[in-house]
Amino acid sequence: MRPRIYADWNDQTEEGRLWLNVLGSLRDLQRISVPPFSGMEVILYWDPSDPDFAYEMDAILEQEDPQAAWLARPLEGSIRTIPKHVGDGKRTIGTD
Repeated sequence: MRPRIYADWNDQTEEGRLWLNVLGSLRDLQRISVPPFSGMEVILYWDPSDPDFAYEMDAILEQEDPQAAWLARPLEGSIRTIPKHVGDGKRTIGTD
């Protein structure tokens, strides 16, 4: 199973890779059962202010320097819209 990691899709490099250095990303990286590594396949998620939907995308972790923050290279065409609620009204993503 691929780990899910929060990503701020507004914080990108010029090449379109996403920085994983915000609190939600760091928390999710710490929760991965195996240490993260360059080349690891992950699912990025973003929970915008939209009350009904969130988004996720497949990506590959990258780290150019062991002392630097993790980056994620999104896989083109893999973005998905995810409903935040199911029939019982409970949130489906972005919750602890």
